[in-house]
Order: sequence, then C-alpha cells, then structure tokens
Amino acid sequence: MADDHAVSAVQTDTKPQTWHPKAPRLPLVPQLRERLLDRTAAWLAAHGVKRIALYPGGRHTSAIIRQPWLFHGIEVAAVLDDQPQRDHLTGVPVLTPAQAASDPSFQAVVLSTTEHEEQLAQRAQAAFAGTAVQVICLYLPDDTLWEANATIERLVARGIPLDDARWLVDNRGERHDALLPIIPPARTELHARRYELAADVALQTNATRIADAASGTGYGSRLLATIAGARTDGVDLDPDAVGYAQRHHACEGRCAFHHADACDTGLASNAYDLAASFETIEHVENATGLIAELHRILKPGGTLVISTPNRIGPTPYHVHDFGFPEFAAMIESAFTIERWIGQSATDEVHSPDLPPGMWPIDPAAARDERWTSGGGKPQFLIAIARKSDDGKAMSHLDAIVSWMRQTPGA
Repeated sequence: MADDHAVSAVQTDTKPQTWHPKAPRLPLVPQLRERLLDRTAAWLAAHGVKRIALYPGGRHTSAIIRQPWLFHGIEVAAVLDDQPQRDHLTGVPVLTPAQAASDPSFQAVVLSTTEHEEQLAQRAQAAFAGTAVQVICLYLPDDTLWEANATIERLVARGIPLDDARWLVDNRGERHDALLPIIPPARTELHARRYELAADVALQTNATRIADAASGTGYGSRLLATIAGARTDGVDLDPDAVGYAQRHHACEGRCAFHHADACDTGLASNAYDLAASFETIEHVENATGLIAELHRILKPGGTLVISTPNRIGPTPYHVHDFGFPEFAAMIESAFTIERWIGQSATDEVHSPDLPPGMWPIDPAAARDERWTSGGGKPQFLIAIARKSDDGKAMSHLDAIVSWMRQTPGA
C-alpha cells in the first residue's frame, strides 16, 4: 500500500497544476490587473517558484517582462508563443510551447492575457503534461468556487430561498443576478456598470420614468430606480425571471416588473424619459421591432441607452451578430446617436465620466472596424441616442428591414 501511495504522489506532483488566484479572494469586485499580477508573483515566490514563462507573447508582454516578478525574486525565463515572430523579446527567448516542454527551464507558465484564457490553459496543460510545470491562470475563476452546489449554498447563506437559488444557478448562462455571487465578478461588473452608466444619463437628463427592456432578474431595474431615483418598469419575456424580479427587486411605487416581449412591451406610448436595453437586440429575431418599440414608448426627445456584443461570432443564444456598422445603422434608423461608448472586461479607467472599462468610441474610425481610442477593440458596443421624429424613424426602419434581410450575419 505504501508503494502504491508513493506512485500516486509522484504522478500527482508531476501533473501540471492550474492555480486560480482571483476568484476565492474577490467576492465582489475584480482587482486592477497590476495588483493581480503582483499578488500572483507573491504567491509564486511563497511557493518556491524562481523562474517562469509568460504565455502568450503579445503587445502587452514587454511591459511585464521584468516586473512585478523581479521584485519578488522571480525571473521570466521564456516567452511562449504558438507562432513566434521573433527569437527574443527584451533579451528573453521566445519559444513554442512544444519547444519549451522538451526541457523546461522554468517551474510555471503564467497565462498573461484576458483573451481566450480557458483555451490557452488547455493548450499549456497538454504541452506540459508529464512535467512538474504549473499552469497559472490569472482570470479564470476557481472551478470549485462556482460549482453549482457551492454556489447554491452561498446564495442560501445570503438569504435567497432554496428554489430561487437553484433556478439562478440552473439559468446563470443567460439569467444571473449581478448583485449576487453567482458568476465571476468580472462578468457581473460588465452588466452592472452598464446600468450605472444608464443611471448617470438619467440623472443628467432629469429622467423621472425609465423602461428596462429585457430586464431579466431585475437587478438592473432596481439599480436604475435606486441610483437615478426614477420610477422604473422592467419588462421580460421569461415569466420565471419576472417572478424572481418581483420577489427580490420590486420596490413599491418605484420599481415594478411586467411579463411581456421586449418587442411588444404593452407600456404606454410616449411615456418614458429613458429606455435601457442591454444585451437584448442580438437575441431577438425581430431586431427592428425592438427598435421600433423602444422608439414608441419614449417621449419626444427621450434617451435610449442600448448595447450589444461587438462581433463575437455565433453563440447558442444569439440570432444576430452585430459589428459597429450594422449596430449603428440599426440605431440610426430611429434615433439620433449622441455618443458611442466601448466596453471591455477591465477595471482600467479610460474616461473620468464613465465607469471603469468604458471609453468613448470614434464612430468614423469604428465604421471601418478601426479602434483608435481607449482600450482598443471593445468587447461591447454601447449607444446613447435621442428619439427622432416618427416620420423619419418609420421610413428608416422600413429601409433597415430590407437591409438586414440582405446582410449576412446581421
């Protein structure tokens, strides 16, 4: 039995390990990248790691080739790249994972990008299988922290009834509550900050009535009502989501929820000062119908704040895949756009009047898919627009219906 245990221990020790430094320590708000890197370096040093590789090599890599690692007594021994364009970066050899795995000169691979980290982790683990090299993920959540039963227990401990907790976990791919620890904080902050932006616009425009089209679990409507101090009506097609919202986020006289299609809300015409619709338009077959409905319920001169992912490709949930030109044409069919904003999953403050992770977009450059400001290519597009006159809106909407039918992927 002792020998068997010894063999098992050796096999465990030589299997690449994946460490998740963020999620267990950050229940609400993600740290800035610099602090996360520094904490990762401190953790590695505390566990005896002296030499690491950074994977992949990109524009950002030269900025972190020395620090914070040297401060903690760690050397970057290699940069890993699947398709190296150079032999060295700032004096550090650039290798493919396969080349490095044949005789690794380091004890850990640190995944140093926010893009496609899960796929990169899988490739690194495959490349270094059978070695003692650890794979260190900066942004992936701890699997055990977000495992279904652990999440349900955490929600129940917060006072959420068991049935609601189970429903939230079962539907968190598209129906989460950003005010609860159901999914990693970086994702909840993306959603909550859009509502923070809309609430700020509502305050600037003295909005007293707000509509939230596709309000989901209702946390966003509650944020709008609370921050802006405005009467807010949330509308969603999912009766279970509406029921949850009514139980947990309704505020008598200030925030109410209604079961209806975002393209046919049943709300009064020309009644709302501001309408918000986040991550909705890509889900509905009748995208032009959504725009027409938002135009209908807004008062003359009312404000629309609307968002969509920025050309992310097909997903199981989306029926449209908008890039900037298509999204702009859709909104301009009925509204006058006042401001374009980009958003990505980062805490970097690009503009003092916008939430972290947001920056102004230059629409002229964006129409050519050029990203010349702020954080580069945004993961999400946000438009702030004013209601145009009905005649212009309806004629443009008729034209855009025809255009959408002829545009692949729109």
